[in-house]
Amino acid sequence: MALLAQSLELERVGRAFDLPLLVNVVEGGRTPQLAPDELQKLRFSLAIYPASGFLSVAKVLKDVYGEILARKGTQGAIPSMYPFSDMCELMGFPEVWAFDRAHAD
Repeated sequence: MALLAQSLELERVGRAFDLPLLVNVVEGGRTPQLAPDELQKLRFSLAIYPASGFLSVAKVLKDVYGEILARKGTQGAIPSMYPFSDMCELMGFPEVWAFDRAHAD
């Protein structure tokens, strides 16, 4: 379905209901990628992007495993990786380590 037809379909849905509307946007899916202000004009009050994270992660995984396969390591991929120390912080490991130290035998 062409972008214009999809946008017209969203417009038709927006006019058909007099209540808050949610639009489910999947990159590469049927819903057009419209700016938030455009979606609001079509009477959609909430947009969700449920596939954005895993589509992004899938590309990164493909790239890094391709790097490992091609170069037998990750040296070329390290600049695009999240730093390990930051990942530890994000996951709350310092609190876990502190707990372990406080309760070690």
